Amino acid sequence: MNGIMNRTRLTLLVCAAALVALALPGSASASRAHLLKLYKVEQHVDLMGQDGDYQVQCPNNDLALQGMWRVDNVEQDNDYINDGGPGGSWGRPDWDVLRSVRPVKAAAIDDSTYDFVFTPLAGGEVQLKLWVTCLGWKSETVNSHYVSWQISNPYTTTVTLTNPTAKVQQTSSNCPSGYIAVQPGFEFTTGDADVTESDSANSNKAWTWSLDNGLWDTTTNTVVAKFTRSCLELRSQAASDGSGHKHRIVVQKANAFAPSTVLASGTSEVQAQCGQLYKGMLGGWDYSSFGGTDYSTQLFFLGMDPRIKIRAFKWINNGAAVNTSDVVSLLCFKDKTT
Repeated sequence: MNGIMNRTRLTLLVCAAALVALALPGSASASRAHLLKLYKVEQHVDLMGQDGDYQVQCPNNDLALQGMWRVDNVEQDNDYINDGGPGGSWGRPDWDVLRSVRPVKAAAIDDSTYDFVFTPLAGGEVQLKLWVTCLGWKSETVNSHYVSWQISNPYTTTVTLTNPTAKVQQTSSNCPSGYIAVQPGFEFTTGDADVTESDSANSNKAWTWSLDNGLWDTTTNTVVAKFTRSCLELRSQAASDGSGHKHRIVVQKANAFAPSTVLASGTSEVQAQCGQLYKGMLGGWDYSSFGGTDYSTQLFFLGMDPRIKIRAFKWINNGAAVNTSDVVSLLCFKDKTT
């Protein structure tokens, strides 16, 4: 009898252990990280000596986190002098022609789309590249469920530069706790100025912009600009399976830069680099002023290229070398949730 009872108990214990073993993979899978969909969309543009308006969109209602441009080439004009724009002429026709391509607008017009407007003051043909970095509005599916993200909390403000003000800085309000600022944008509705800063602020919860009239005749020109940003909650919406559980996006600032300086007296590219498991989604620049030296009359930003793990920034420098880490930044997203 005791033998039968012992065998029965052993059988029950084995069955119970088997049930636990079956349950564990399901529980582990339910809490598994989801892969994020992080990618870019690009468009080549030819400006034929006139204003151009272009839109770049993340497909399938995915979320556009940032829109950007890069000036690749401008038709040569050895007689061009850029006295008619902010910053005046640098006395180098090749540099002045590059600086003559003025970004008038780079701003999100909905959750998925950026609108870009450019004016080539020198005339002639210009080659540009446009990009948006995209976050899939939903993650990959794991165990028949996914999690999703939303853009919210839009912010808009308008600033005016008038005589004798040649510079202005504007920082947006903070996104709520647990959110980061995304979709930074600007639009000149009157006049023109150099955008010497467009960078995240306040632990990535806000965005800061700076404008500089430089040497432009501020006695006769008024500049009006509109700045915009939205917010992304790093915690997802509740899972689609009705369980109510959520996942989070991990972000960190890039801390590797190459080369270490923006080269003196020339056109050059510098890079901010993400870690192995991260992708660069939000880039920023700031050459408004550092260490008592005003770089805004020596540098000009020609745009940036998201190569997804790195962000490549293109500059013209009319002065001494500048530390790369002083003038560029990059916020990186881990490719899996927690």
